[in-house]
Amino acid sequence: MHKRTGQLLQSIRRLSRMKKPLWQRAYEKALFLFKSQIVESSIVRIKGSVLKPISMKHADGSLAAWFVPVIVKDKIVGFFQFSTSLELLRYASFQKNPEDIENCPLAVLWLDSEKIRERAAILALSDEKLSTPYLTYDVDISRVVWAIVATKPNGENRRIFVVGTEVFNEMDRSSPFTGKL
Repeated sequence: MHKRTGQLLQSIRRLSRMKKPLWQRAYEKALFLFKSQIVESSIVRIKGSVLKPISMKHADGSLAAWFVPVIVKDKIVGFFQFSTSLELLRYASFQKNPEDIENCPLAVLWLDSEKIRERAAILALSDEKLSTPYLTYDVDISRVVWAIVATKPNGENRRIFVVGTEVFNEMDRSSPFTGKL
C-alpha cells in the first residue's frame, strides 16, 4: 500500500510540474542555471536578478524561443536564451570585463516597450501606425531584436527592428548591428 501511495504522489508531482506555464518553467530553469554559477561574473552572481522570461516569436507569431534577462541595478548584463523545449541555447553577457557593468546597456533600452516603440518611431513615416513591440530575431535566432509593425493607411505593413540603441528596417542590412550581407 505504501509503495502504491508513493508512486501516486510521484505521479501527481510530475503532473503538477507539467501544468506550470512554459514561461514559468523557463524562469525556473534560468534561475537554477544562474545559481549554478554558469554566470562567470561574481558581481552579477551577487547583485544580479533574473527577470521574467519574454517569449520570442517567429514572423508568423508562433513561439521561437525564450529570452530571460539578467539585470544589475539599471543595466542588462546578460540573458539566457532557451529553445521552445527549454534547452539552453546560450547565456550571453554584455560585460566586456567580468567585474565591470558600467559598459552594459541600460535595461530600459532592451526591456521597456515604450522606449523601444519610441526608438522605432525614428524610422516611421508620419502616416504609419506602430504596433506594440514583440521580441523576435533577425535572420538567425541568436540575433535578438524587437519588431514593431508599421502600418500605412492602405494596410501595407513593414517591420522596424530595434536592438538597444540601433534601429533599422527589416530588409536594411547596412546597419552596424546586422552588418552587410
